[in-house]
Amino acid sequence: MSETTRKQPLEGRFDSHTLRQNRFSTIQSSSMRALVNLRTRNYPAHANVLQSGKDLIYTLGHISLKWTSREMSVALLAPTVMKRIIIIDYGLGNLRSVTRGLERAGAQAEVTSEFSELARADGLVLPGVGAFKSGMRNIKDKKRALLRAVDEGTPVLGICLGMQMLLTASDEGRGESGPVEGLNLLTGHVKRFNFEATSEKLKIPHMGWNRLDVVKENALIQGADGVYAYFVHSYYVEPGEHTVATSNYGTTFAAVVASGNVFGTQFHPEKSSSAGLQMLKNFVEMC
Repeated sequence: MSETTRKQPLEGRFDSHTLRQNRFSTIQSSSMRALVNLRTRNYPAHANVLQSGKDLIYTLGHISLKWTSREMSVALLAPTVMKRIIIIDYGLGNLRSVTRGLERAGAQAEVTSEFSELARADGLVLPGVGAFKSGMRNIKDKKRALLRAVDEGTPVLGICLGMQMLLTASDEGRGESGPVEGLNLLTGHVKRFNFEATSEKLKIPHMGWNRLDVVKENALIQGADGVYAYFVHSYYVEPGEHTVATSNYGTTFAAVVASGNVFGTQFHPEKSSSAGLQMLKNFVEMC
């Protein structure tokens, strides 16, 4: 191909419709082969032409087209699109550390107490440090919006108390009428550690680093088998149908639960070093 031919404008048009619809297309002509690898994004197709040595480079928005003497390759140079993760503020939870953890995981983390914001999120995080009964009382005005978002497919991650609130019920704060009802997004009953009838001399709350044992594969905990996470809790959930990882503190308990787009960790991933950060990244990627 001659130098003159290389400087001719690119044949064909890459309009915004084409960029949205094509993930992988192959364009052939008598003089060149173009490999086009595009993601589904809506980018403007305004072309700029740059001359670099013997190569001609076309830039269409965030799409860079490079002609060499034998082929034209198209590379996606898209900016990182940050997922909008809403951290639900219901008066209980270490919001600052969760926010920092999600930001380190590559998310656009926002804290809100407005239930109307939940529908606009790519993902939701329900943190929690405190009592189950207080948590369920405080989230009452946001419950309907949260359940609607989950029904519509928005991923939700409950952390510590937040995980327990995703379950059926808890003995924490129970009265004469029985256990305190949870959100019932996952099946499970929360109960208090009790070592009085055992030889175990363990302190309550359970506080410190414990090993995770994966019992069921799940995208949230990919590569997490055998890693250590940081726990602070006095109540636990026995392993059940939605348990994907366990840990042990005098008894085996559910450390990670998951079903569909609902996830929960009994430990604090935002305080669990690189292993916890990876799980937050996994969650963000699923959103």
